[in-house]
Amino acid sequence: MATYRAIAASEVDPDSPLTATLASAWTDNVLAIGEGASGAPRISPSAQGLTAITGSASGTLTLTGFAPYEGTSVELKYVNTAAGTGTIQISLSDDGVAFSTPLVLVNYLGNSVGSAFLVVDFATGNVSAVESSPAVVTGSTPAASAAVTHVRFTVTGSGTVSQAALALPNAGTVA
Repeated sequence: MATYRAIAASEVDPDSPLTATLASAWTDNVLAIGEGASGAPRISPSAQGLTAITGSASGTLTLTGFAPYEGTSVELKYVNTAAGTGTIQISLSDDGVAFSTPLVLVNYLGNSVGSAFLVVDFATGNVSAVESSPAVVTGSTPAASAAVTHVRFTVTGSGTVSQAALALPNAGTVA
């Protein structure tokens, strides 16, 4: 890991010479900032495009605000407080009105809890489970377009399901 060194104003004024020590500090500081070294300035999550999108609902949950991004990772948690069973499905939209054919993510059981960490590629509609408990089905849902604005999690069946999601959009153009 690189070491961060503060550069004094006197080292970069117009009359100061460019030294090997100063050049090394410039190089090392860039690496140290990227690595999160002690004393280095921190990079804002919004500068990295890591704007969190959150939501919770009993039943259907729709997350919005994905317009400038090409995909997202999502942490989904759910609880079924009834004996009924059913599914949780994901679908995508580019306008919040028309959604893609849903992909079944979870077959939930009665009186159960679960979680999943998903990666969604908007252009292809591919949904991959990185980690889940219980197992989550992965596959693809036809993407509405490369300009997805909404991600919807729909509950079907006879359960009483509450769900919460934390999405971290990634790639694309960050405003």
